Amino acid sequence: MSVEQECVLGIVIDVCTRSFLLLSDKGSERMVECDTVQEFMNVLEVVTANLNEDQIEYRSEEHTSEL
Repeated sequence: MSVEQECVLGIVIDVCTRSFLLLSDKGSERMVECDTVQEFMNVLEVVTANLNEDQIEYRSEEHTSEL
């Protein structure tokens, strides 16, 4: 049995909404929303420790208000 795994290609971080949009190499997207500041900081630490700077994008306030 062959199971194809997806890899994280990039992440869009929205500090205002404490959320992360994960972008996969297969084209799918998954939103991770944090309930607390501590949870957000923990996920942010994992993201910055495991991805390159060019894989991380920070969503600006202008884009947040459009959602």
